[in-house]
Amino acid sequence: MPVRSLPPDECSALGRWVSDWLERQEQNLNSLANRVGKQPTIFKYALKKGIIPEKRTIAALSQAMGVPKSILWRLVLQEVIEECEREETEVEIVQAPAQPRPPRRGGISGQRRSALAAEHVRKAQALMTLREYQRAVDELIKAVELTNQDTQKVSPEAVSENLLDLALCRHGMAGQGVEYLSEADTYYQQTLVIAEEHGLTEYAARVLIGQGHTALHRGALEQANDFYIRAEQMLEVYVERFPGMMRSIFEGQGLIAYTLEDWPKATALYHKADIIDSQIHDKKALYLNMGYALTRSGQHDEAEETLIKVLDYAISFKDKNIEAMALFRLGYNEELRDMLSRAFEYYNRASEIDNKAPEAILGLLRIQKAMGGSSMDNLLARHGYQLLCSTASSPVYDLKEEWITCLEFLGKSALQGVNIWITRQIKCFPANATYWSTPKRQEFLSLLNHLAEEAKYPYSAD
Repeated sequence: MPVRSLPPDECSALGRWVSDWLERQEQNLNSLANRVGKQPTIFKYALKKGIIPEKRTIAALSQAMGVPKSILWRLVLQEVIEECEREETEVEIVQAPAQPRPPRRGGISGQRRSALAAEHVRKAQALMTLREYQRAVDELIKAVELTNQDTQKVSPEAVSENLLDLALCRHGMAGQGVEYLSEADTYYQQTLVIAEEHGLTEYAARVLIGQGHTALHRGALEQANDFYIRAEQMLEVYVERFPGMMRSIFEGQGLIAYTLEDWPKATALYHKADIIDSQIHDKKALYLNMGYALTRSGQHDEAEETLIKVLDYAISFKDKNIEAMALFRLGYNEELRDMLSRAFEYYNRASEIDNKAPEAILGLLRIQKAMGGSSMDNLLARHGYQLLCSTASSPVYDLKEEWITCLEFLGKSALQGVNIWITRQIKCFPANATYWSTPKRQEFLSLLNHLAEEAKYPYSAD
């Protein structure tokens, strides 16, 4: 007997999204379930408000719809947040009765306080996965305040979890200001003291991985690699228990190889990270970096396939920043295999979505030159240069390709902006560091020194 779809007010966040998808595809739950040999009632139950589906159900939905599991799990996390908010509302109603009565001595019970703290932590962790870090911090602070009111002894594991979550949030906010990295380091150190005192190997390893990530964000590649190696050694006998941590180590080591332009090594490490499955792991950053490494390795078809996954994700969730970045990297992939028309199309789409990003603008400039040039080239070069000068980014996000383009088109007039950028890079990567010895960076420095000499403005990174 055919199963009817759920009414909108009975649907979870996942249910609403799947219902919209079915409507666009002119399908229903019955046809969807038939694709993978499942009972439609299983899918219907999984889409109800307040239900957290089983992993195998999400896998079946992913297969039937042809969408990544990470997209579906993201929606499940949204349902977790909504469920926590519904429970908070119910608590507020219970605590504010229509007829005022004398306050109960001691406030809410210790058991209820612990339950509320757990709900705040649960909501915070969902928000963290969705990268809503400030909201997650607010929830974690509420949990800590409730925990501090509890007269019962709080477990070291619970304290470590809260501190680690706060550290991860602050690290996630580093794009808003590097001072957040120092706050993250403080929380990591506090967690490490507790972990070592109580022999909590899992938490000690998570701290080392987190410290590796913050060191990497600062451009301290050797220090980051040391943290990752120590974490990997610590987890050697626990690999199967903590696959997510191993994935984080491989991603971090992959980014180190990526920064040093060791493309085969970066690609191999990203593949190792990719094969470790996780129901909620967000792979867009992994695939963006993997796609670029594959492009630079000359594996253009696989690079395109990888970047298309990011683009599909971004379009599904209306994430314009990620969509623009995916389009830019697809354009760069086409540029490097001399598919200029396709590269131009991707760059043009990226610049329309994010007109503040210099990468796509300067990509368009290179393509226009390769296709014969235009009277607008100089204006486009100036615009790209101005955007590049105002771009703030992590030192591991390399902009030398864009600076080379500016130097080639604008010559000596681009030296001031280049000088500021390269001086900032040298703070993280000293002039004698391996970072500067890659072929592309040597090309960049050679061009820079040639123009500087012409301008009687000598500059050298040697």
